[in-house]
Amino acid sequence: MQYANYLVFLGVLGVTVSLVIHRAHRLIQNHVAQNRCIIRHGCQPAAKIPSTGIFRSLRRTLSNIRTAQQHRVLETIHGNFQRFGNTLTDRRLGRSVIITCEPENVKAIVSQQFQDFTVGHRVHAQGPLLGHGIFTSDGDRWARSRALLRPNFTRAQVSDLALFEEKIQDLFALIPDNGATVDLQELFFSYTLDSATEFLFGHSLHTLRRRSATDGDSASEVAIAFNYAMEAITTRSRLGSLRVFYFDRKATQSFKICHMFAENLIDHAVQRRDANPDAGKDQQKYRVIDELVRQTNDRRQMRDELINALIAGRDTTAGLLSNLFFLLAKHQEVWTKLRDEVNSTLGRRLPTYEDLRQMKYLRHCLNETLRLYPVVPINSRRAENDTCLPVGGGPDALSPVFVPKGTMVLYSVYSMHRRDDVYGPNASKFWPERWDSIRPKWSYLPFNGGPRICLGQQYALAEAGYVTVRLAQRFCKLESRDPEQWQESLSLTLRSRNGTKNDRNLQGIKTLTPFELSKQALAIDRKLSQHHQIGSRTVPNKYTGQRKGVDLPLQDRNYITILLFIKLLEPSHESLVGTVLPGFVTFFLSNIHPSSKVLACDVNHHPRLGKGLVRLFSGPRGVVGKTLTAEAIAEIAHCPLYVLSSGSLGDSSRKVQERLDRVLELTEAWKAIFLLDVVDVFLVKRNNENLSRNAITSVFSGNSNTTRGSCY
Repeated sequence: MQYANYLVFLGVLGVTVSLVIHRAHRLIQNHVAQNRCIIRHGCQPAAKIPSTGIFRSLRRTLSNIRTAQQHRVLETIHGNFQRFGNTLTDRRLGRSVIITCEPENVKAIVSQQFQDFTVGHRVHAQGPLLGHGIFTSDGDRWARSRALLRPNFTRAQVSDLALFEEKIQDLFALIPDNGATVDLQELFFSYTLDSATEFLFGHSLHTLRRRSATDGDSASEVAIAFNYAMEAITTRSRLGSLRVFYFDRKATQSFKICHMFAENLIDHAVQRRDANPDAGKDQQKYRVIDELVRQTNDRRQMRDELINALIAGRDTTAGLLSNLFFLLAKHQEVWTKLRDEVNSTLGRRLPTYEDLRQMKYLRHCLNETLRLYPVVPINSRRAENDTCLPVGGGPDALSPVFVPKGTMVLYSVYSMHRRDDVYGPNASKFWPERWDSIRPKWSYLPFNGGPRICLGQQYALAEAGYVTVRLAQRFCKLESRDPEQWQESLSLTLRSRNGTKNDRNLQGIKTLTPFELSKQALAIDRKLSQHHQIGSRTVPNKYTGQRKGVDLPLQDRNYITILLFIKLLEPSHESLVGTVLPGFVTFFLSNIHPSSKVLACDVNHHPRLGKGLVRLFSGPRGVVGKTLTAEAIAEIAHCPLYVLSSGSLGDSSRKVQERLDRVLELTEAWKAIFLLDVVDVFLVKRNNENLSRNAITSVFSGNSNTTRGSCY
């Protein structure tokens, strides 16, 4: 018995010794290989962040948590760079960490040595929300996720700005016109959530409309859950291996709400697929959700991809807009210059994608905001094998730095964007004009770089640019209501902790009395006469409470145009009820002479006809003033002008009807003035020989009777 026990003891001892020898052999091999790598590349150690006392690694972790609670993470890291150097080493919970803001090192991490650094470690901290999506995956899984999302961000899809305009009208509805303080940051996050859900999934949450319906209450449950879930996974990331002790019931509930939201989207997409398997293959717009349900039945994979895509589409643009308007409100001279560019480039018309790309000062403002407050200010990678960074080692910080396998590497875009040696001694100041002369290349990385560069970069810039331009067109003054300086709120993305509280003064859109409205109409007619010298007699009416408006006798003309007035003035005088329709601008004509060919349509008396006024112009080509009329009305009404040639609608009644319906929907959503030009080529006498022309004529005449505020 004793002999048997002795044999067991020897066996256990032998196995233990073998394991120890094997482990020691591996350590020696690794050490030798690392020394060879260090010698081969001439690596030298980087500066260390000083730390004293026992349990210094734990103390450092707890200190980082306190810094995060005080909202000073970025400034603390930036201060360490300024004191100790641009590449530093540290230890956290026994693990080696390298922190850098050197452009050459960042270039190596994200591009030149891309295969040496991975992000798979993120799933342990961020998995409860993001799962295995594009932000937490490497290798083939990451490549598949990226290939799935890429078609959603093609130029053809990004350049379609109608989606942004529809949502901007919901945003305008929530901005008070009485000088009250409004937190734009909350509105921006709701706006981007609405636009991102429609852009990516074809179904908007409409959180802005819900806020309006509840008199400004908080956004929807989904939006609130996403905000809290983002904060929770950031806390888990900061805790490192200590996250096993972290439990937050509210975070767990937020994760469930986000997942349920994604599951509901998947259910609807699956139903569409099953009802019509071929649906979506020939659709004009690519939707990532429709492609997902065609490729896989794995609901967990679909859920992870959708949540990752939504966070990318919502948070980056909302953070950019919030920080931009915080800065603009503090720098009135920049806001004034930006508005001047918008007015000189666009006037009152809506911007196109090309307009946004060509507006130089707008780009400078966006670039400068992203420089000071990048949407992802700090990022991380883990070394997949032994490697090195190009610079940061040695007394002069010019030698390579060895990076052992498993080392966490953090790079601070926030600090890199504030380097005096790149951006000058005023690098910490907001000065868009600096972009007239600088081309920083890898020193400027607001959307990451290399193979993982942000797919939605152009989408975010287009959306942020569009919102900025439309706000500049709408509001003439921007007043900061933030008494404090900017303070970070850092989750996966960066925003202002205290929001973006501003006052907006509404530009020129107000309720007019009947007499004021008469003067507006008279001013338009005078402007036309001055420019075209039509010679028509304009006789103002005296307002007596009985007669409304002005007389606008017309000469004989033989040209026809459609003007659709969709927007503006609510009546402030009860005598206008039934004549001025709420939300729409109308001209008032009295003493109408039969020869002027003017037909006034009153919806109360004739419910089948359109609300507003139908006016027939006739006269020689080039002197009627249809375009100038539309421009003058848009200028006085302070609303966008959309001009379209009728020939571009198509050559068949079906095409004309479909496209005209779509244009009218967009015009009403944009609350714009719509000038449909060259309609006279269709509005000719009907005959029995050209039935297709008769059908097109019916389309135009039918819309003239049912479209609000139409003017022929």
